[in-house]
Amino acid sequence: MSDQLSVSRDAQYLKLDNELRDLKQQRQKARPALYLLLAIILGLLGFFVPIPIAIFVWLFALASLLAAITAVAKVNSLNGQIAKVEARMKSIASAAPSAPAPTTASVTDKIVQLQGLLDKKLITQEEFDAKKAELLKQI
Repeated sequence: MSDQLSVSRDAQYLKLDNELRDLKQQRQKARPALYLLLAIILGLLGFFVPIPIAIFVWLFALASLLAAITAVAKVNSLNGQIAKVEARMKSIASAAPSAPAPTTASVTDKIVQLQGLLDKKLITQEEFDAKKAELLKQI
C-alpha cells in the first residue's frame, strides 16, 4: 500500500514538475519590456514624421503600451501560479516518508505500477522513462 502511495506521489510530483516547467516557459515568452520599448520608440518616432503618419505611429505606440500592460498582468498571474505549484511540490516532497533502501523486488513492483499508470494514460512516456531510469539507478 505504501508503495502505491509512493508511486502516486511520485507521479503527482512529476506532473507538477512538468506544469512548473511549462509555466516558466510561458513567463519567459511574455516580454513586457519589449512591448514597452517598442511603445517608447514609436512614441518618439511620431515627433519626427508628418502629422498624418504620426497619428498612426502613435496609435501603434498605444497598442504596444497596452500589450506591455497585458504582458505584465500575464507575468504576475504566472508568478502566482508558479508559487502555488512550487508550494504543492514542497508539500508532496515533505509528505514523503523516509523509506529504507529499496530492494530489487520493490523497484520491480514500482516499475510495474508505473507501467499501469502509463497504460491508463495518467503519466506520459517521458515521465515513465525518467522515473524508470531513476528507479533502476537505485538497484
